[in-house]
Amino acid sequence: MLGHVIDFIKPDASEPFQLVFFAIILGAAVATVAGVWRTARPDNWKANWEGTGRDNTGLDVDHGSFNDVCDAVATKPEKYAEIVPGLLLIFGLLGTFVGLGIALDSASAILSNANAQNALDGGMNDLLEMMGGLGTKFRTSTWGILGFLLVKLALAGMGRETQRQQWVIARMKLEMDKARQAGARLEEQRSQRMQDALADVAVNMDGSLDQRLQQDRGLRLAHQDDTAEMMRRAVQALGQQFMAALEQDRSLRVQADRAAAEQMRALLGNAFEQLQKGMQDNQTAQRRAAEQAAQTLEAMLARQDQGNEIALDTQQVLVAFTASQEAFSGSIQRSADTMSAAATNMNGAAREMSAAIAAFDGGVRNTLGTIEEKLGETIDSMGRSLTKNLEVMANLLGDTANTLKKSLESFSIKTGETLGQVTGSMKIASESQQKVMGDVRNAMKDVQEMVLQATSSISDISNKLDDSLRAVSKSNLQMAALVEPMKASQSSTTTAVASLQETGQALRSLQAALTRDGNDAERLHAALAKGAEVVAQAHSRIHDLLQRQVNSLEVLREELRSLVQPRMEDEAELAG
Repeated sequence: MLGHVIDFIKPDASEPFQLVFFAIILGAAVATVAGVWRTARPDNWKANWEGTGRDNTGLDVDHGSFNDVCDAVATKPEKYAEIVPGLLLIFGLLGTFVGLGIALDSASAILSNANAQNALDGGMNDLLEMMGGLGTKFRTSTWGILGFLLVKLALAGMGRETQRQQWVIARMKLEMDKARQAGARLEEQRSQRMQDALADVAVNMDGSLDQRLQQDRGLRLAHQDDTAEMMRRAVQALGQQFMAALEQDRSLRVQADRAAAEQMRALLGNAFEQLQKGMQDNQTAQRRAAEQAAQTLEAMLARQDQGNEIALDTQQVLVAFTASQEAFSGSIQRSADTMSAAATNMNGAAREMSAAIAAFDGGVRNTLGTIEEKLGETIDSMGRSLTKNLEVMANLLGDTANTLKKSLESFSIKTGETLGQVTGSMKIASESQQKVMGDVRNAMKDVQEMVLQATSSISDISNKLDDSLRAVSKSNLQMAALVEPMKASQSSTTTAVASLQETGQALRSLQAALTRDGNDAERLHAALAKGAEVVAQAHSRIHDLLQRQVNSLEVLREELRSLVQPRMEDEAELAG
């Protein structure tokens, strides 16, 4: 195996092509290794660093990076040694490709002449010879690869590149130390020159500085004297101006206080006048409201008396109805006796009985018609009177509420304008007004309760009267059972009368409360005359309370109207 390898590597002396390539590859490899071994030394590197024998002035530490400096100090054989191994490899490949090209051309020529049998035999022999020598064409590539490896191994074994890098590192360190030492010496020389210059300046300025200090001291003393004199004059002038300003300010404040006092006096006078006028208007409105309420109460009492009379008439009608029922029962008994006595004479008795029944029927019909007419008139009269009473009462209360609301709005506007200029508290007037409002609220609650009771009583009366009328119109056989509902209706009417009387009492208490409200308004007027300075704090409270009173009257008015409307609907149903 080794012999075959050696035979493959060894060049064939019979082929000049192989000899030429082998000689070039071997010569380049040997020359490169020998040149590096001979020139790659510190002396040559130093010469390249210092630029000996060249036009340049040498290298510096700041020439570039470390690799740039290493490349700069390398000799030419070292630079060639970096590219020769690659060239050997490429040159060997070139020989291989050239040999392959020649062999392929020869094969093409042989195959083109292989037409005859003899020519084919000769061509095959030529092809066999060509194929036998085709492997030898790769020798040049092998020689290039071997040259590449041998040169790299030889250079690595000598270690000249590593030595050059170490020499460059040492030289750069030396140069940097020299540069630092030179910089330190230069800085030291500069500092020494600076110290010498400062010493000379200090010596030269010592005498002139004393003179300048003396001059400055004299100038400062003179300037201080001038400044003190100017400050004294300025302080005197400022004191005089300040005293004049104080006098002027005092006089202006006195004038302003007088003007403010006059203005306040005028405002207070106007406020008192407006308050007195507003209170007088309020008192007048309250008195008018009280008078209207009294008139309303008198009208309601008159209506109540009429209702009592109507109730008495109804009671009399019920008594007459009861008597007619008793007479009816007696006539029935007498008819029964007559029928039992005339049993033997059936025809005559039958005729008499028919006449009696006809007479009885006519009497009953007349009696029932009379009762129905009287009851209808009584109910209509009661409904109309009650409706009129409620309407009058609602209208009067509405007018009273509107009048009171207008007076309160006027009072609020005037009081608001006055209270924007007057401040203080109104505790006594507020407590009195709260008591008055409490009485008014209690009276309103009583009125509402009485109205509710009257409404419920009237509803009961209407329902029971409707039931009674339906019972009368349905059957004559239930006449005896009609007495009890009539008695209940009579008791309900009595209850309604009592409720109306209680309503009158509640309205009288309302009148008394309104009278007390007028008296309290007079006390309020007196309190306002004494303490106008305390009006501002109580204005909001008084306004809220009066507004609640107006709202309560409005609610009462709406409730009375709601009572009138259902009553009118009930009357329409009864009339139908």
